[in-house]
Amino acid sequence: MRDIAREAIATFIDKGEVEFVHEFSIAFSAGSLASIVFVDQDEDLLRRGIAAVHRCGSEGTPDTFLDVAMLAAEAMAAWRRHRKAGRTCWPD
Repeated sequence: MRDIAREAIATFIDKGEVEFVHEFSIAFSAGSLASIVFVDQDEDLLRRGIAAVHRCGSEGTPDTFLDVAMLAAEAMAAWRRHRKAGRTCWPD
């Protein structure tokens, strides 16, 4: 989580000011939530998850929430396939 916070802070630190909700809170929340919901070892899924959760926070439209739900379903399906193959770690 510290890395996520540092990345968010790096986007505005040189400006000397911040619009807290849009420039920090949304980015930090999106990164934190996505790293929990989407398996962080799958870089592509994590990247797409962070972007989708960020859109939810900044736009808040039904479509953005649907995008997150679809990605979560994709992550759960991948985990089920992984477990069905007898693996307990993600990824091997």
